[in-house]
Amino acid sequence: MRNFIAIVLTALLLASLAVATPQVGRYDILLDAHGYNAGGTVLLPLRAIGEWLGAQVTFKSGLITISDGSRTVSLKVGANTATVNGKTVKLARPAQVYGGITCVPVRFVSEALGCQVEYVSSAIQTEYLNYIPHVVVTRDNSRAIVIAHGVSPDLVAGILAAEAATRTDERFGWDYLLGVSQVKGSWASAWVPWWLDDDMGFSFKAYAALYERVGDRWIRRFATTRVSDTAEDYTKAGVPLSVVRAFGYEIEEPY
Repeated sequence: MRNFIAIVLTALLLASLAVATPQVGRYDILLDAHGYNAGGTVLLPLRAIGEWLGAQVTFKSGLITISDGSRTVSLKVGANTATVNGKTVKLARPAQVYGGITCVPVRFVSEALGCQVEYVSSAIQTEYLNYIPHVVVTRDNSRAIVIAHGVSPDLVAGILAAEAATRTDERFGWDYLLGVSQVKGSWASAWVPWWLDDDMGFSFKAYAALYERVGDRWIRRFATTRVSDTAEDYTKAGVPLSVVRAFGYEIEEPY
C-alpha cells in the first residue's frame, strides 16, 4: 500500500511540474509569453521561447542552459555574458527575474538557435497587430510573435488576469493583445484592443482602462471607449479624479 501511495504521489508531482509546449494563437502570437522592452532589449520568459523553439531548458546551480541538439546556449541571471557552443558572447542586457518569471534577451537566444528576429515598432500601423510593438521570430516555416511591453511580465500577467475576471463572456489568453502603458503607485493604465466578428465582417475596437492594486491582485475599476467621461463616471467606479488626471485621461465638464 505504501508503494502504491508513493507511486501516486510521484505521478501527481510530475504532473504538476509538466509544462505544455507553447502554441501560437491569433496573428501567430506566442501563447503564455509576453515580452518586456527593457531599455531597447526585449526580454521574454525563458521557458516559453525555449520550448517553442523545441529546445531543452535546464537550470543547475544558477546556470540556464538552452539546447536544441546542435546548438547550446548558457547564461546566468544578472550576468553580462553568455556562451554559445562554448564561445563567450557579450549580452546587451542580462537575463532577469520578474515576479518569479525568468526572462532572457529574445533576440540573442533566438539568433543563437538559428532564428531570424525582427522588431516591429508601433509607428508602422498597417495591421491591427502593429498598434503594439512586437518581435517576430521565424525559424524554417514557423513564426511566433512576441508582444513587447514597457512593463515587466508579472505586471502584464496581473492586468490580464483582471481582464479575464471582468469579461468572463469572452475567451482570454496570452494571445490577447494588451498594451499596458503606465504604472503609478497602486494604479495602472492599459490600452486593451479587442476584435468583433459580426454580419458586417471583421472589426477592430479598443478601450482604455484603469486598474487598482488590491492585495496581491489587480482589479479593473474603469474602462472607456470614449475620448472623455464625466467626473461622476469615474467616482462611481471608485477612481479618484487625481488618478484620472495623473494618467492624462480627459474629464468631461458638466454642461
